[in-house]
Amino acid sequence: MKKMLSLIIIFFIIFSISYSEISQELLEKAKNGDAEAQYRLGKKYFANKNYSEALKWFKRASDGNDGKAETKIGYIYYWSYKGIDNKKQAIKWWKKGAEKGNPSSQLYLAQAYGPYNGVLKDYDKSLYWYKKAAKNGELIAYNSVGLMYEHGQGTLKNLNKAFKWIKKGAERGDHAAMINLADMYINGTGTLKNLSKAKYWLQKVYDDPDTYPRMKDYIKKLWDKYELWRY
Repeated sequence: MKKMLSLIIIFFIIFSISYSEISQELLEKAKNGDAEAQYRLGKKYFANKNYSEALKWFKRASDGNDGKAETKIGYIYYWSYKGIDNKKQAIKWWKKGAEKGNPSSQLYLAQAYGPYNGVLKDYDKSLYWYKKAAKNGELIAYNSVGLMYEHGQGTLKNLNKAFKWIKKGAERGDHAAMINLADMYINGTGTLKNLSKAKYWLQKVYDDPDTYPRMKDYIKKLWDKYELWRY
């Protein structure tokens, strides 16, 4: 009996902590049409895994914000939270956010149209939105633009442009771009071969404590294959 009572008390405490974040003040502001409060309330419900309520409040917020609510709505639809599965709906909402200038919506929309995980493959649109996202500060978009130039997706193949875009991503700290830039220096893709520069970029990624283990494994292979310690 004591054990059962303890479990009930623990559950009540956890439940209360989880939902105590939604203050009455925030709820009232949201109900009164404050778009920022509606967005924040949507985030609270999302964090509490109440995705239907999150969708409701994000949708109410979408008319009065800079596109961030649309980004969240698309995210919920795309990744099928609690059976909410409609990727075309996701794209519709991301397009709304993208047209408002929201960089996250622009990035997700580019990916949805893109060559790898795309739902509605349209390389021209993918490249267009990747460029918009990069211009508006989405770090990983630079590398994606570069890869599309490298493979002639949504544009004519142009290795010089591929190198320039990937280099921009690397200089801004994107690990994937840094590794791709090193590959380009190793193979002379869009630039002259330069193993010293390849070594520099690979070392920079490898020494970062936040680098994924798989990336480090790939770097080790390149390091050994091309004997980069010599440079």
